[in-house]
Amino acid sequence: MGRKCLAENKLLLYTNAGEPLATITWNESCLVGMGWVEEELLLLCFEDGVVFIYDVLGNFVRSFLLLTSKLPLEETIIQVYIWGSGLVALTSAMNLQVCDTVHAFSPAVYTMPTGLSEERLAITMVVLQPCFSSSGLVEVFLGTADSSILAVDVNGPHDQLIHGRLPAPVTSMAIAPNGRFLACFTLGLLTVVSTSFTTKVLEFDTLADSRLLDMQWCGEDSVLLSWEDCLLMVGPYGHWLKFKYRAPLFLIPEIDCCRIITDRSCELLQRVPGPIALIRQLSADNPSAMLYNTLEMCKVVDVKVDHVRSKDPPGQACLSAEILHAIQANIAAAAVELTTVQQKCYLRAAACGKAFIKVSSAYTENFVAAARKLRVLNHLRRRIPALCLTTTQYDRLATSSLMDRLLARNYHSLALRVSEYLGVQRDRVIIHWACVKLRSSVAHKSLDGQMRPSMNNACLKIPCYISQIPIVTTADVLGCRQFAMALLQSECSMIDQVKLLLAMHEHELALKKAAQGKEVDAIYLALICTERMCPWMTRNTSPSSNCSSLFDTIARHEDLSNLLRVYYQSRIPTASSRNLHNFLVHHNAGRPCFKQAGNLALRISYLQTRRADRFKKLREVISLYAQGRESQFQRRATEDQVALLEFQSDLEKKYGTGCFFDMSLSETVYNLIVLCSTQQKRAVDLLSDTNRLRRRFKIPDRRFSYLKLTALAASGQWHALRVFSAEKSAIGYAPFVRVCIEYGQPASEIEYYMNRITIDNERHSLRAELKS
Repeated sequence: MGRKCLAENKLLLYTNAGEPLATITWNESCLVGMGWVEEELLLLCFEDGVVFIYDVLGNFVRSFLLLTSKLPLEETIIQVYIWGSGLVALTSAMNLQVCDTVHAFSPAVYTMPTGLSEERLAITMVVLQPCFSSSGLVEVFLGTADSSILAVDVNGPHDQLIHGRLPAPVTSMAIAPNGRFLACFTLGLLTVVSTSFTTKVLEFDTLADSRLLDMQWCGEDSVLLSWEDCLLMVGPYGHWLKFKYRAPLFLIPEIDCCRIITDRSCELLQRVPGPIALIRQLSADNPSAMLYNTLEMCKVVDVKVDHVRSKDPPGQACLSAEILHAIQANIAAAAVELTTVQQKCYLRAAACGKAFIKVSSAYTENFVAAARKLRVLNHLRRRIPALCLTTTQYDRLATSSLMDRLLARNYHSLALRVSEYLGVQRDRVIIHWACVKLRSSVAHKSLDGQMRPSMNNACLKIPCYISQIPIVTTADVLGCRQFAMALLQSECSMIDQVKLLLAMHEHELALKKAAQGKEVDAIYLALICTERMCPWMTRNTSPSSNCSSLFDTIARHEDLSNLLRVYYQSRIPTASSRNLHNFLVHHNAGRPCFKQAGNLALRISYLQTRRADRFKKLREVISLYAQGRESQFQRRATEDQVALLEFQSDLEKKYGTGCFFDMSLSETVYNLIVLCSTQQKRAVDLLSDTNRLRRRFKIPDRRFSYLKLTALAASGQWHALRVFSAEKSAIGYAPFVRVCIEYGQPASEIEYYMNRITIDNERHSLRAELKS
């Protein structure tokens, strides 16, 4: 299809057996490149930088942009290389746009400058995966127009300076599956070097004068080169094979082979594996080949073999070791063989060898494991499902990844049988089948009446250890709410039930489930999500009917109410204080907690920085306390506190000082009297305000006398102290004597107050203290 932009473009997906899978279409965009990543996701990269991702059945997965808004609008994608888990795109400005996490929900894209320009263009490009590079980062090799190669990573470009080692610019490059070698082709010459560019491994002249169509590795030690009419395989030491083809072909490299796609077939080309070459080579006289060649003889061995085997002829130990090695070689050959007939021959040869010697359980286990693996591989290689895997690919592919590939193609029956045969859990298969069944039921409305009852019966019989969260989620997304709720009742994990109910916006049920489970984490999760769901809590308004029922549910469960209060109180001072206030006032099982709401508002009032806000909040506290029968004392105390704060505020304005606000009543009286020592001209006003404060808040005489005594003494107002002592003292005169002693007054002053003490024992005791 090339770079031609049509009104409608079409992409066809087929299996290895040529069975159609899906059709993908798009409009008016020029496709630059496409390819598969290891998760079997198909990436389509377009000229404008948009990348579409599809699954193996042609279903759209997601898309992302390679060209960010920071790049110039005229910049386009001119070349793309897709590798195991990402892709690298070369832009028209000779920059590299890299994405190494295409499997992520939101793939990250970054730029790697190449230092190239229109005078020095990049002709070809390959990627050395992070697992093979010395730095552990993505490394890109660019063949340039000046017959050199650049190695580019996030640290910048590095010229390998090979201008004189190649006759012309490199037109095609390919990296070996093990990441150790780089194949370069130019003017009919194939050159293989190490990816560190320190060693030249091979130089082979193909003598070709036509344009090379493709070049890929076949395994780790052979290179395939294709032209219009032939395919050339160049192996180690320059050995080569030539294959004639009448139709165009495409090469798909694998870790141990290469697939050759034509318009009629899909072929697999592989160097003969080592175990098979050891056995089947001409004139082979090694024990493995001899054991295979004596297979026919084993068929006529009778029971006398056991009698012969029981004897111990000379060299029996050496012979047994050779036979054991031959058995292992035939088992290995069977494992890498692709045809079932030949597989059976190798396994029969290994079984024949076991008849002559005593083998350990390890060899028996290897035999059984190889047979089990071959049975699975042979079934996968059938026309359906057409997963033609080699043994090396199967061993590298985890069982979970194999299950993913079968499930991606909706081969649930086969996946279930394979999982049972291999002894792995079946829950993923059952869950995926149920989700696909649901989608099919919704997509075909005419079959809905027939499929939905069977789905109910099948899914409700799933064992409890299988999590049904994906099934419930799928059913809810598809609009099958009743079916989802029915499945949810059989879910064992309570926290998962709460999460799903919240995701389904069933907040009231989630709260009830969390309260029944009595798990703090689940309760907090339900409460926090409920808070976000009800916007009325962040405003001083009446709740909606929906939120009202939710918070009635909270109020009916003591655990929910207590944890909600603790949660909100721990977040003060934030907007959560308003939430807790509204909850306490509006919802508490029909019994509003005005006292608790007032306590909360009181705490918040003292967190205010502005006095106006403080007074406003305190008046709200008074209003809350006034509504509760049990909080009348708190109401009166708050009213007195507001009056005191207002009195203190007036004092600060009147006397131009900031020593009153937020002080206690005793501290306020004390400061007023002390202030008389520095503002003597206003002493009369200060004392008048002191008496007014005393009357307003009904300060007891003894308390007031102690405050005035200590304030006068501390501020050195001894004359005022004498005037004060002339009045009838509510506390006696012993405290006067003690403050005089404390502040070092002369003996005459002390004696003046001593003589006014009428109780002899008290006077004698003070004199004793004075002498000591």
